[in-house]
Amino acid sequence: MIASGAGADFDNRELLIYLSEVDAELPVPDDGEPVEIAVIGGAAIGFVVPGRVTDDVDVISEGMPEKLRAAAASVAARHALRPDWINDAAKVGLPRLDANVEPVYSGERLIVYRTDSKYLLATKLRAGRPQDLDDAVPLAVAAGITTSDEMHDLVAEAFPAPLLTPRLQYTIAVVAEKVAEVLASDIEPPGVDV
Repeated sequence: MIASGAGADFDNRELLIYLSEVDAELPVPDDGEPVEIAVIGGAAIGFVVPGRVTDDVDVISEGMPEKLRAAAASVAARHALRPDWINDAAKVGLPRLDANVEPVYSGERLIVYRTDSKYLLATKLRAGRPQDLDDAVPLAVAAGITTSDEMHDLVAEAFPAPLLTPRLQYTIAVVAEKVAEVLASDIEPPGVDV
C-alpha cells in the first residue's frame, strides 16, 4: 500500500528485509564497528503490534552518518520508499526516560534497536493525535501501565513540566478506558506481541 504522497508503507517483516539490504549496502567499517541506531515511532511499534505499518524509521540515537543515509537512499529507490525513510527528524521533544532498547536487527554492518513500550507509550500519550490512540492501547498493555493515574505519572516523569492540557487529559482518559475494556474482556489486544 502507498502512503499519500510519500512512499510505500511497510510492516516489521518488510522492515527487516529492507534493513538487511541497507546492511549489505553499507561499506565495511574501517574500525570494524557496525553502525548502531535506536528507533522510535511506527517502526518500533511494529515489533510490539505485528501488522502495524509505517512509511519511515525514526532514528533517535546519535549516528546518522552519510554512509547510512546513502545506503538507505539506495534501498528506497529499489522499493519505492520515501527517500528519507530512515531519518532523524524525531529527535525533538523526546521523553526523559531510559529507552531500554533491545535489538531488532543485527547485521554485519548495521545494528538496530527499538525503544521499549513504556517509552513509546509516553510519546503517544503526549502527541495525543487520533492516530496515536490505536497505538497507545496495546503499548499500555505491553508496558503494564493500565490506569489513568499511571499514565499521568508516566507523562509527568517523561517530560519536564508537562502541561496537563485538555487534549492530554482526554487522550489519557480514552486510552485508560480502552485498556480497561481490553483487560476486562480477557482478550489480548489485537496484534499485541508481548
